[in-house]
Amino acid sequence: MLTEEVGIVMDEPIPFQRVGAQFKISGWIPESWLETSIGPIPTVYLDFIDIEGIAFKCTSVHVVSFEKCVIDGTKMIKFWDGAILDECNAHFVFKSRGRITLKLCGQKRDCQIYVPVIIKLPWLYSFPSLRKILRHRKIGSIIAKYESDLKEYNEALERLDERRKEKNCILKEDKYVPIQHMYARDVMEIAGGLLEILENNKNFNRDYPFRSEDREEKRLARKYRKAIAWRGPLLGGIFGRLNGFEFNLYSDDHGKHFHIIHRGRGINARFSFPDIRLINYKQAKSSISSKETKRIIEFLNRPEVYEKMTEEFSKRDGV
Repeated sequence: MLTEEVGIVMDEPIPFQRVGAQFKISGWIPESWLETSIGPIPTVYLDFIDIEGIAFKCTSVHVVSFEKCVIDGTKMIKFWDGAILDECNAHFVFKSRGRITLKLCGQKRDCQIYVPVIIKLPWLYSFPSLRKILRHRKIGSIIAKYESDLKEYNEALERLDERRKEKNCILKEDKYVPIQHMYARDVMEIAGGLLEILENNKNFNRDYPFRSEDREEKRLARKYRKAIAWRGPLLGGIFGRLNGFEFNLYSDDHGKHFHIIHRGRGINARFSFPDIRLINYKQAKSSISSKETKRIIEFLNRPEVYEKMTEEFSKRDGV
């Protein structure tokens, strides 16, 4: 008889434990949660999340491969490490009045644990509001709702792209997102007045074939505005999309690289710039095939896309 697999088991900290700026993290994770399509990866990812659900620090926890046990029929492996919060994290800790959450996960998709903790520091002299206390208790379910909404939003955008392709007489085998539509998918540009421009130019508007798709996209942006706002600080500057992949430049990243993300497949890959090549994976729940990599590189080397990417790097570096 099959039994349900045990999830991550925490030794320390326990939920709502009061800790300082430095504390220990340890527990047990199912061995199966470390398996990927390219073999086991002995890494437990650790995110520090503030009261608004924003991950302000992302790192990993050491896995002790030789310490194993069985809990309720599930093979488990030990993990442990020390957590340190410094002055770079002070803003988020203060904003949350010490109510932060630890998210731990392995390589297996949609399997994680949220551990709320309370940071006790001398300069945290004010008490949290009732809203913060209640929100602290359900931050995991709040994030799950945001992720679900973003999945629906991205799926709806893909359907709109298909409608645009059909109207533009693009062959089915050509799966590239037309560059003029890729920019239309940027929520900030839509909010900045795309429809207003179209409506003010009556002659152009009469012949413009994508009016209904643009209106629907604006409606979707309003419907999922909370999830989009939550996503923003995590993804940074989005300069393009292709077949479910998002091309992002994080504002706090260093070095000439950017990220290619596919939320549905759990991919977060680093690519180099100005030469476009795959460096490694931040998370390896799935991988990008060689065929997909080739097509992504071809797409990013298109002059109009490459120019947009160069602009994003210039913005980040203050050039």
